[in-house]
Amino acid sequence: MTEGDDDHSFLTSWTPDSRTVLIARDRGGDERARLYRVGLDTPGELTLLTDDDPEYFLRGGELPPNGRWLVYGANADLAAGREIEQIWVYRHDLVTDERRVLARPAKAGGGYPLLNATGDLVLYTRKDRHRAGQQLWLVDVEGGVFSSPPTRRRTHASASGSWMVTAQCAGWSMSRRVISSAFVPPGSLTAPVQLYRERYGRSPAIAGLR
Repeated sequence: MTEGDDDHSFLTSWTPDSRTVLIARDRGGDERARLYRVGLDTPGELTLLTDDDPEYFLRGGELPPNGRWLVYGANADLAAGREIEQIWVYRHDLVTDERRVLARPAKAGGGYPLLNATGDLVLYTRKDRHRAGQQLWLVDVEGGVFSSPPTRRRTHASASGSWMVTAQCAGWSMSRRVISSAFVPPGSLTAPVQLYRERYGRSPAIAGLR
């Protein structure tokens, strides 16, 4: 799909129609990724979607079904043109080049923003409460907070959950066992997860959570 002697390429995501992939590429391993769109029918033909020489680090990158905008995280205040510690969540309009901030976490850290199947909600993480943990937040693509942690208390349990479109609510399962990984298959209400029985456990177990 891609070639380049000095560039490092990484698969970031698939488009909803499964006909195109998004590729992150840096230069010489500097980790300052640029995002490209590549069609499966046109391998080697890369369309640049973000800044060609960014002075910040990108996290993720997903397109909704309409293909109009790109959602990603970046440790940058793009309006001010400066790099920051926090990972802000952006909606980048690919027609007008508008970069709208959807979320501004207060502290550094955070994962990769994820779009839902319809492309109108973004799931992302914060580390505002404690640097050793993270909280899941949900925001719509217009920047309105749709869901956030219900309290400010520090918790000591792991949580796994999935957003149920028909019920318009999130289903959660709490456990004091550490969750290593989880995946919710499309259209399913059950999440297979890998659990560690002890805090720094030695033997993982697989369970299905609803």
